[in-house]
Amino acid sequence: MILSAPHQRVYLAADALIAQGIWPTVQEVRARIGSGSNTTINDALKTWRESFLQRTAQAARALATSVLVGV
Repeated sequence: MILSAPHQRVYLAADALIAQGIWPTVQEVRARIGSGSNTTINDALKTWRESFLQRTAQAARALATSVLVGV
């Protein structure tokens, strides 16, 4: 997926917040990147959340499979 520059900034900020144990909100992301409209950030966060949940589900399935298989 090709992201616009503002969306890339939101994705990077959201990933950094998650790494710190903070769930990314519009306010948290805006504070991190220093600019951007709430609407643009919210739209980008919606797609980031979908991607994050898909990645998390894939990792959980892989972990469950490895536990069941004993790998």
